[in-house]
Amino acid sequence: MERKYIIKLKPLSPFFFGGEKTFGNKDSQNYFAVSELLPQSSSIIGLLRFLILKNNLGLGCKDNQKIIVEIGKQGFVLKDSLSAKGQDFGRLKSVSPVFITDSDDALYTRLPMDYGYMVEKSNAKVSHICNGMVDITDSEHNPFNPKTFDNWCAWAKVKDGKVAKVAEDEIFAFDERIGINKIVKSSDKDNFFKQKLVRFKGSHEFIFTATIDFEDGQHGDFMKLDGSSVKLGASSLFRIELQEGDMDWAAEFKCLNTELDKIVLLSDFFVEDFSALYKKCLYVWGESKPYRSLITDASEEHSWSNHKKSALYRVLKPGSVIFIEKGCIDETVRNEGLTKAGFNLFV
Repeated sequence: MERKYIIKLKPLSPFFFGGEKTFGNKDSQNYFAVSELLPQSSSIIGLLRFLILKNNLGLGCKDNQKIIVEIGKQGFVLKDSLSAKGQDFGRLKSVSPVFITDSDDALYTRLPMDYGYMVEKSNAKVSHICNGMVDITDSEHNPFNPKTFDNWCAWAKVKDGKVAKVAEDEIFAFDERIGINKIVKSSDKDNFFKQKLVRFKGSHEFIFTATIDFEDGQHGDFMKLDGSSVKLGASSLFRIELQEGDMDWAAEFKCLNTELDKIVLLSDFFVEDFSALYKKCLYVWGESKPYRSLITDASEEHSWSNHKKSALYRVLKPGSVIFIEKGCIDETVRNEGLTKAGFNLFV
């Protein structure tokens, strides 16, 4: 029976979520790593699959076929989620993007890039699109730097249909760790590096929803995990809160967009051909980032320890705004398979 859950993660210490730039290995190392502010959907999918497997079979199970039934064959692969059916994660049927909430039940997401600005859309040949998403030598496009506007690092606090602009440093603080031994070598120089972790300044926590198809008895055992400690990211510790229920995120954040020919991204956004998307757009105000996930295969022995990186993709970040021709939204940007994996959600 499919059940819907509202899940919260309360940090028990400063946390670190890796991105494209991590510490690497001994042949190619980065000596300064900064945590992302939110966990990737792939990390949330990995956490839930781990909890489902632990809950239903135990972590010592060696029967690969039983494991596949519970959590699917592979970890998240972006290109494999493009179909309407999406990837098979076993009993995990869907996850939402990750948002932030507080003790007053306000919800936080990235502030729309155009919030408070008037956007001129009269000339369809002038599209402000960030570098990396289109050919910057294309004369029909005029790339710009979104960081010249103050919205790129701001957040939207939504409560009772009202929007408040919140600066990033009102929510997050950063802690630095310096000189930790990453790889033991002969000299201190080889062992020195700096890691920037994140913590919430106030009573904030992460919130998202998930749909899981449990058999009789499994739901009750799963709910017993409520209040327990879980690891996410680089062994960051969180207290998990489980509640049976659902939230319509598009409805919760509907107040961020009141225009018919515009969409505001609430999650990472991906299409196979961004150039085809932009041909149907009047204007795109957004920022891109690289996206890469790890691949695991449950059909092969010892696959859990042998991760390898997938191809590198680029995605538009939450808060990006797309002005698109009327009638093109459904056929161009909606993708049920990606939405089930926490991507391509917008208002």
